[in-house]
Amino acid sequence: MKIALLFGSLFVLVALLTAQQPAPATAKRALLDQYCVTCHNDKLKTANFSLQKLDLTAVGDQPEVWEKVVRKLRAGLMPPPGMRRPPLAEYEGLRDWLETEIDHKAASHPNPGSVILHRLNRTEYANAVRDLLDLEIDTTTLLPQDDSARGFDNIAGALYFSGGTPACALISLWAATISRSNRLSALALPAVKTRISSAGLMSPR
Repeated sequence: MKIALLFGSLFVLVALLTAQQPAPATAKRALLDQYCVTCHNDKLKTANFSLQKLDLTAVGDQPEVWEKVVRKLRAGLMPPPGMRRPPLAEYEGLRDWLETEIDHKAASHPNPGSVILHRLNRTEYANAVRDLLDLEIDTTTLLPQDDSARGFDNIAGALYFSGGTPACALISLWAATISRSNRLSALALPAVKTRISSAGLMSPR
């Protein structure tokens, strides 16, 4: 009986303490209102940015907004020099809490993006034909130069494959390569490396 009363009392005490503690979003909102919203409100909109009406119970729904806040906090840029700052523990607590909220939302709703049709670039195509057919292809004379993105010419988003000269050239090259490889197979010339360019078959090497 005494044990039951003891556990019951502990349960009530924990419930009371929990009820007295504000929800995380409420506490963070109070912190923002005290140190941030004085400048970043709907009226002043300092740096064209307002935190006044943003919902802290749904931080993950606006990651692009809150990530800006996190970057400023992580760099120690806000509040700016000369303005009041919260205690370090509260400052870092707000930053970490925002990051966690964003991460939780992203983890529960992953968005890896869409798969883009990825054709081979000139070098990859030449290597594939060489490995499969033992033919050396001079792609610089058969295909237009590949587009590049961020310094790379093998990124799917930059290797277009619809409607233009690259597509037509690739189709023509495929047809020519198949025809030429068939002729070489019919001639039964094992282990003979042959170069193919826009001028046609070249001497074995």
